[in-house]
Amino acid sequence: MYTMEDCRPLKMDDLVRLGRNADGGYVISRRHLSHTEILLSFGVNDDWSFERDFLKHKQALLYAYDYSIQSQPFVSKAKLHETLREYCAGVIGNIFVLKRSKIKEYIRKIRAVNALYADFHRVFDRNRSGYFIPKFIGTRHQGEYTTFDAIFSGLRREGGAKMGVFIKMDVEGAEFDVLGDLKPFYADINGLALEFHTLNVIGKDKAFDAIIRDLKTGFSVAHVHANNCGPINGDTRLPDTLEITFINNALISGDPVFSDETYPIPGLDYPNDPSREDYPLTFTPPRR
Repeated sequence: MYTMEDCRPLKMDDLVRLGRNADGGYVISRRHLSHTEILLSFGVNDDWSFERDFLKHKQALLYAYDYSIQSQPFVSKAKLHETLREYCAGVIGNIFVLKRSKIKEYIRKIRAVNALYADFHRVFDRNRSGYFIPKFIGTRHQGEYTTFDAIFSGLRREGGAKMGVFIKMDVEGAEFDVLGDLKPFYADINGLALEFHTLNVIGKDKAFDAIIRDLKTGFSVAHVHANNCGPINGDTRLPDTLEITFINNALISGDPVFSDETYPIPGLDYPNDPSREDYPLTFTPPRR
């Protein structure tokens, strides 16, 4: 099993939550906002509330990557129209047999899909410097995959400043395969909000502890939250999914002081699944 010995956050007095008060929201430092010129987002699905909030606080370029959603109605106008036609046909075809509540449900779905489409294209609007790229992050730059090397090479050609990049990543387990490729670009990154998955299954085999130690050669943990959408190990009480925010060590002034907080922090952290209690996290004093 994995451990959390290296996951204890520093004491931070400038934390802010961006995104929903549920799954999709993350806690970061205001120092991240002030230093970010480019927001790289890996894993969008149908929730871009973090990206939307980030851009409300700081004008930045947004590059979001997710191959899995390219056929969704909120991405394609043709797919949107097809989906709306299906919903409308369902209402018309069943108007004599459906209850009024069912017809209202169809109408609600039509409005929801239409609103999602409009919001997606407000956030990922090239005229406003928001770019959606239908690619997965991976270990090869081929087909539906791209790599950190390809992305950062492009940013550097465009004059991207060091420390100007913030990364949000929720890629359902692929983080174990790609985070090692990020090390050459640590100097370009002011922070990361990472979600680690299936830790109680592959945490040991995928060397979660080694990944954290490697990240901490350039970064410190700013915040940690247990995602309660996944299970918790009955023996170790370790969660299966963790959200960890890192801050570049160059942004830490003076001697680092570890937090004495018990997580989650009220007012900043919220259960990913609002119908279930959050998992508490406590940390023992660091080893001398």
